[in-house]
Amino acid sequence: MTASPAIDALLLPQAEAAADDTAEALHLRAAQAGDMAAFEWLVRRHEEKLFGFCCRWLRCVEGWA
Repeated sequence: MTASPAIDALLLPQAEAAADDTAEALHLRAAQAGDMAAFEWLVRRHEEKLFGFCCRWLRCVEGWA
């Protein structure tokens, strides 16, 4: 699973990736390269925000806090 170059630029600019080798940046690049464990790590790290976004997007007010 790879994202298009335009999406890569939105997700993590190359200059920022080179300068910021935090755990999140490393996991983000690994997930973009298809590493499902890294993708899961990112989802778990941002689970509450991701869940809220999905509920708003799907207009699912009963699960949205």
